[in-house]
Amino acid sequence: MFAKLIIRINGIGFSDDKPAQVVVSPEKVATFHGYDVYWLEDNVEYAVITKKNISPFVPISQEDYYKACIKKYSNSTEVGIGFVVDRYKEKLSKLSADRRKQQAVVNMESEDFSEESAAEQPKYFITNPQLTEHSRSNEIQLITISWSKTSTDKPLRLYKGGKDGFDIKDYILKQLHDDSKIWSEIIKLSTVN
Repeated sequence: MFAKLIIRINGIGFSDDKPAQVVVSPEKVATFHGYDVYWLEDNVEYAVITKKNISPFVPISQEDYYKACIKKYSNSTEVGIGFVVDRYKEKLSKLSADRRKQQAVVNMESEDFSEESAAEQPKYFITNPQLTEHSRSNEIQLITISWSKTSTDKPLRLYKGGKDGFDIKDYILKQLHDDSKIWSEIIKLSTVN
């Protein structure tokens, strides 16, 4: 695997195997030019650049998680996906009023919400909708920069390899990663407080 860089404007964007904008236990791992960097379950690090002083992730309730799954899979044209939608609808219908409001916590063995100690189980979060609230088409409220792992299976920010052969792509991306001048210009583009 070689490192790759993706820049998104007014969106975060995650892997397609979870409902849109739902992530499992985001972990702050570093900073990038003064902004937090998060590692997510798709082995990618995300720098979340915004002038808003809010958390980029907020807990998602069990009810909202199931609704997001139903919405995502209802729009799929994949054969047999109706079974998955029906399964999520059934699980949603069986949730008590109290459980509907609780944070979605994953039991990795059953791929269902955990009844066990929430401290030991991964938790679901959703991107904070306030990050791009009241957006006008000409305003940049959020810039997300993501890097996949390098060919050495390490985060790009830790890359110390050479610039020959297959390492050249990782080397160039690391040089870009460390270029304060270019990133300060990009960060200035975020115009909304």
